[in-house]
Amino acid sequence: MTKEGKSKESTSRKPPSRVRYEQSHPVVSFRIEREYYEQLMVLLEKSNKSIGDFFREALAAQLADTDLIYNQGATSVDLTKLRQVSC
Repeated sequence: MTKEGKSKESTSRKPPSRVRYEQSHPVVSFRIEREYYEQLMVLLEKSNKSIGDFFREALAAQLADTDLIYNQGATSVDLTKLRQVSC
């Protein structure tokens, strides 16, 4: 029992809406070197973006580049057309 008289089981129960949200929005977590972290924080501050916004945009750009390579064949792609992601 907790101080409030509730069992631990009842206080850790999540509402169905929270369960659905967590299922449809999984956590992505990774570690990077401090240098890259600091560069990322500066970039986010300058662009006024969240980490989520940054990675959604980076993923979209990477997917577009991958589609370009796949559709044109890896040997015939003009590499200057690919986006450069710089930190």
